[in-house]
Amino acid sequence: HIFPVSSSVQRLLDQGKNSLDVRIACDQCQETGASLVLLGKRKKKEEDVEGKEKDGSEGGVEEEKEQSHRPFLMMLARHSEDRPHRRRRRGLECDGKVNICCKKNFFVSFKDIGWNDWIIAPSGYHANYCEGDCPSHIAGTSGSTLSFHSTVINHYRMRGHSPFSNLKSCCVPTKLRPMS
Repeated sequence: HIFPVSSSVQRLLDQGKNSLDVRIACDQCQETGASLVLLGKRKKKEEDVEGKEKDGSEGGVEEEKEQSHRPFLMMLARHSEDRPHRRRRRGLECDGKVNICCKKNFFVSFKDIGWNDWIIAPSGYHANYCEGDCPSHIAGTSGSTLSFHSTVINHYRMRGHSPFSNLKSCCVPTKLRPMS
């Protein structure tokens, strides 16, 4: 699920506040069989959804072991006076200045590969490809610049499993379109 929180976070920043508590209640989770995933360790006593007090000691070592399997929220925010205009979404085009996960433009000419005698039109197509490193903080984020397959391989690589221990993550396309 996606929860739009940009305007709430912006209001907090504009008011000079620097922390945001998010509380999620799922009224129909039990009926549908969905389970709510809790992030992080509890540091102080707090009340659960039913109003019972919890002391934060549950979970312990087991909870720390399972941190790699938990979802997370990553957010970049800045005060509105720092940037009064809306930021344009940037496509990661390879421009020689970046070396992480960028799109390299590439045109396949059927004439160049000797296919122009049997393919009349079009004369070629854009077969762009990805180039560059994909740092682990991006590699573990499903749906960002990686396919699910690459995310799984990266989890093996980060844990030092063969044959992936010496491989670097790389980017893959997130969207493919038909040529016609």
